[in-house]
Amino acid sequence: EKQPGPPPFKSGIDAWEEEHLAISRSMGGAGGPIDLDQPAPAWAHDETLTERAPDSNYTYTQRIVAHKLYPCSVRPDLRLRDAIKDQNVQSHTFIQLDTEFNNGQGDQGGILNTPLVNRNTPISKMTLRMWIEEVVEDGETILQLQYEQVMFFQFGFGAHGGVTLWPHIQVNTLRKKPDEPADGGCPMKA
Repeated sequence: EKQPGPPPFKSGIDAWEEEHLAISRSMGGAGGPIDLDQPAPAWAHDETLTERAPDSNYTYTQRIVAHKLYPCSVRPDLRLRDAIKDQNVQSHTFIQLDTEFNNGQGDQGGILNTPLVNRNTPISKMTLRMWIEEVVEDGETILQLQYEQVMFFQFGFGAHGGVTLWPHIQVNTLRKKPDEPADGGCPMKA
């Protein structure tokens, strides 16, 4: 259903939502919640952390939180929020697909993969969120698609057989190209 205005992306401490983070609960959660609209916490830049606490959750997630692309290294879909902050988004339609069960409705979808991937790093869950947006620029209405795809890979760690869920997140903003000439020809360059 079409909604007026831009999509309601979160900000500040409210942006710390596990299902959209590049740090899963099984990775320790980086001691969150963290206000992703503020600078990274001091521990993220502590160069002694790997020596003082080599097995801590902070050490495990430090490189993600300290990355130069922070806060998008922690929550990649913030790039979607930031891409539209100065746009004139007139409306959006939200679509979500999920492989998990939902309120007893039964299967919502599934994940098929190659046997090699299934054996070594099975995917336990996949979620896709899409926003089809109408953006007005220079008096023209442009169709724009924003999406976030999150897949949780299961990786085995250590000799104890522990498993962690590693979020693999893809985000993008795409625009519909103008229609080609009716005769199917290529526009001439002067």
